[in-house]
Amino acid sequence: GSPLPEAVPATPGSPLPEAVPATPGSPLPEADCPLEIPASVAQVPLGSANDNNSQTETHMYDPTNDIITASDQPEHESTPPRTWNEIIAEYDAHESYRQSVSWADRCESPPDMLPELPRSPGRAVQMHQKLSSPSRKRPIEESRRILEERQAKAQQQRDKLQEEKTQKSKIVTEKIREARETRDARTRQWREEMEGRLQRAELLRSSHLQEIVRKAQEEDAKVSEIAFINTLEAQNKKIQVLERHQVHEARMLDLQEERQRKREEQAAREEAAQERRRALEAERLAKLLELDLRRREQDAKIEQMRLERDKAREEAAREKTRERERKLEARNTAIQLSAEELEKRLQIKRDESSRRYDQQLEQKKEKAAVSTRHLSSEDAPSINVYKKMKWCSICHVKIISEVYMLSHLRGQRHQEALATLEQQQEPSALIVEAPEEQQGSARDSPELQERLRAGRKRAKKLRQRMASRVRELEARTSAQIMSRPKLQKALRELGRQLEGSELSAHLDRTLGEISRSLKSAEDQLCLCQLGGVASLLRLLLVHSEPSLTGRRKSLPERTFRLAVGILQGVCAGNTDNCRYFVLSNKFGPVVDLVLQHLEVPEPGQTDDPVSTALLCGPLLGVLATVLSALAPTAAEPSLQQPIADCISYLACTGVLDQVCKFFNSVTGPTDSHGCTQLIMGGVNLLVAVTACMHHRVKDVFVEGIDDPSSLITVLQQTDLLGLLQLLYAMLLHDGPPRHFFSPPTLPQHTLAIATAAMKALNNIAILNLRMMQACLGAEGVSLEFRHVVGYLLWYCSHYSSPDLLQELILAVGYFCVLNTENQVFLQSGRNPTLLQLLCGLPFQYFSNPELTRLLFPTLVAACYRQKENSAILQQEISPRLLVAFLQENLQAIPDSNDFTAFCNRFPQTKWKDALQFFSS
Repeated sequence: GSPLPEAVPATPGSPLPEAVPATPGSPLPEADCPLEIPASVAQVPLGSANDNNSQTETHMYDPTNDIITASDQPEHESTPPRTWNEIIAEYDAHESYRQSVSWADRCESPPDMLPELPRSPGRAVQMHQKLSSPSRKRPIEESRRILEERQAKAQQQRDKLQEEKTQKSKIVTEKIREARETRDARTRQWREEMEGRLQRAELLRSSHLQEIVRKAQEEDAKVSEIAFINTLEAQNKKIQVLERHQVHEARMLDLQEERQRKREEQAAREEAAQERRRALEAERLAKLLELDLRRREQDAKIEQMRLERDKAREEAAREKTRERERKLEARNTAIQLSAEELEKRLQIKRDESSRRYDQQLEQKKEKAAVSTRHLSSEDAPSINVYKKMKWCSICHVKIISEVYMLSHLRGQRHQEALATLEQQQEPSALIVEAPEEQQGSARDSPELQERLRAGRKRAKKLRQRMASRVRELEARTSAQIMSRPKLQKALRELGRQLEGSELSAHLDRTLGEISRSLKSAEDQLCLCQLGGVASLLRLLLVHSEPSLTGRRKSLPERTFRLAVGILQGVCAGNTDNCRYFVLSNKFGPVVDLVLQHLEVPEPGQTDDPVSTALLCGPLLGVLATVLSALAPTAAEPSLQQPIADCISYLACTGVLDQVCKFFNSVTGPTDSHGCTQLIMGGVNLLVAVTACMHHRVKDVFVEGIDDPSSLITVLQQTDLLGLLQLLYAMLLHDGPPRHFFSPPTLPQHTLAIATAAMKALNNIAILNLRMMQACLGAEGVSLEFRHVVGYLLWYCSHYSSPDLLQELILAVGYFCVLNTENQVFLQSGRNPTLLQLLCGLPFQYFSNPELTRLLFPTLVAACYRQKENSAILQQEISPRLLVAFLQENLQAIPDSNDFTAFCNRFPQTKWKDALQFFSS
């Protein structure tokens, strides 16, 4: 199994390798395989063994080949070659076979098989008889003789071959012996040369070692001299150091004596100064004592003079009192006589006036009760809540304000209840004070308390889920932090201040440095990566963190607003930071902080809860900014569940209920910046929350979407978060000033709040249209909606506010689409009604395709299958405009992704029916 050695080329004269010597006549080793003997060994001379032109022939001998049986002998020694004519004749003979057999059969047949000619009948029997003939069999003696001759011939050949092998082995052995002698001679010559070289090397080594010893002795002498020199130098240095130390000690003693002398002089001066201070203090005390004595004497004199003046004044007052009493007694007697007579006449007039007033009031209430078109009064009713709630005795409905009173008396429910009465009663007798058990607020209802209780339980599970999401985010976060030295320094300073036991006085300056460093989106992202968001949130939680309450001061208002402003600036327009804000559970603590400080008083107790607004307004703005930035990407799989958890947490913790409570507490226009900021933050938060849920809506007109977050339930129970009541209080607290030629200009913050509120209503309508229509069509809210929308449409007709007008048009369309009662509501009230105001918009809304695309769907929704509204529309504009609009949309491809498109504002299945209605 070992590998064969590589062949080494042989040069002329080189010795051959050793081999086993072979003696003449010794037997060769037997082998299982044939023996190969190169012919060059026996034929070529030794000197010509390296000739490259010579060729080597190998003679093989196998003894078994000498045994040849009789069956191996061929019948014919050679086959005669065939001529070309024979080959052609054979090919023609097989022609019929090739025509009868398919090409596939010929391919499957073996390549060496040739088709045979058809055999004649009986040929097989003839061949069997011929081959079985006894004459073909050889006798046993003949076979044995032939075999013995072959064996003898083979034995002769073996002997001859063995002799040749013996001769060749002798020649090879002689060559090996000569090569070995040549090799031994060369080895002896090489050994002698090596011994001569070793002797010369030993002589050279001995001389070299003697030279090394000599040099070492010289170096040792030099080292001894150097050591002696170094010892002398060290002794000299030691002496110099001792001398310097003595000089230093002397100088230190002098300095100590000088200091002692100066201390004694300083003590003497201090003693002298102390003596002078004691003298000055004694002099000062003496002066103070003297001043005190003078002051006491002066006070005694003043007190004496005051007593004398008081005594004189009292005497004069007593005299005047006696004179006045005499005059009053006479006057009272005369007045009493005249008052008795006047009281009799006034009592008669009061009775008559009260009777006439009650009669007129009853007549007005009866007219209002039987009115079928819900005619409104000259001014809008007051929004102020009754101190004691009213109660409708036939409808069993609680009435909280004049708005709800007027809306209920004109409502269909009250009219149907009046029709069922057997005996007609006066309207004043139907509205009474509510029972004691009904005097509580609607927020104290058992359904609301049960929802809040279940929400608090669910909020705990949501906190745990969001906390687990934070751990997953930290495990896979590996972003490279950008270099911002100035920002990093400010954040490190903020971290040191947060770690301290007290808030630093330089906290505002640190926050100012951070705010000034945020100049681009990269700076915002760098602040988030460096942990700035977490540090700012820790700073904001100073008010609510229990472990910090006892050892930290309250966070100043200016610092709080500055920190919230930075947090809002970091998230504004930066989707990555907003995504980190949600996934890292920064959303939950901010919601908890809002809930802690959003303590709103009951309606009617205060008009401007500014203290609450100062803290919660900016925080609500942060939440709205985060959700509004993530609304376009809310459909992403990685954000769907986190955003849904944030919305659920808002609904479960009661933040939206507290915001609604604050909206209901507003009873007039707000000029306070903090209160305005809280209102704007709450409305923007509702806009952002509803916008984040739009990706779930497939069709606006299908029944509402699944609401695992309970947001729709909260909106339904809070009358759409009290948005209409808020706008009514801000815009119509004194009634609409319709007597002016044009409405007064509204502040910019009021317009912004109104625009955001209308956008929130439209977003709610996209989520659940039926719930939005039911809430806006309810008693009280419907009247507020009509007054608010009517006033804002009137305002937009005099002042340019395209964003607000767009949201108003959309809101009116969603309010009345496929809702007959709400359609009738558009043509109620005094002129101009809501429908007339829509028809009276500027001309570009009927000519510009972009604006007609906005207005005409609302007009179609308002007048579809409503003859009275269609008649009012026909008086203002031509219905052919709506017909052309419907025909154009029937031919176009609807865009379901655009919520302002016609297919999302009026059901596509009703288009042909609407075209037929307006065409007729």
